[in-house]
Amino acid sequence: WQTQNITELHTVGVELSTHIYPDKTWGVRWWKSLMMDYTYLDLQKVDKEEILSKYALNNLRHQLNVKVNFQILSHFFMQIQGSYKDRIGSYQSYHFITNAYEEEKYQDYLMLDARVSYRIRSFEAYIQAKNLMDIEVVEYGIPQAGLWVMGGIKYKLDL
Repeated sequence: WQTQNITELHTVGVELSTHIYPDKTWGVRWWKSLMMDYTYLDLQKVDKEEILSKYALNNLRHQLNVKVNFQILSHFFMQIQGSYKDRIGSYQSYHFITNAYEEEKYQDYLMLDARVSYRIRSFEAYIQAKNLMDIEVVEYGIPQAGLWVMGGIKYKLDL
């Protein structure tokens, strides 16, 4: 196997993005921001020869990201993020029971993440959770982590 750029693709797509600040725009003090991004891609492979491509058409067709930031108390903030991804293409999955590879199509999914933080001056302490619904996700044939939680402390240097 050798990697080469020999496949010709025709790509058409659209990308939309908006950021709204309800606290400034509408005077909703506790609702700090709303961010939405959407991307659509349509890739068509130009068949010049019968060449096997492992990755040329394993792209996201639809991707929607929504992120909302709230100030829930004086120094406490919450962020909720949702992502919808619809990937076209397929991958080879190995099944240990049959000792064989099987072709599987990518499944679309909705993933939710959340973060709660306490900010005062230059310090921030936070806890965040990724993949809150603990869904099974495969990207480029590789299973991704399920629910995971982490926390941390940040200090901002003003130089």
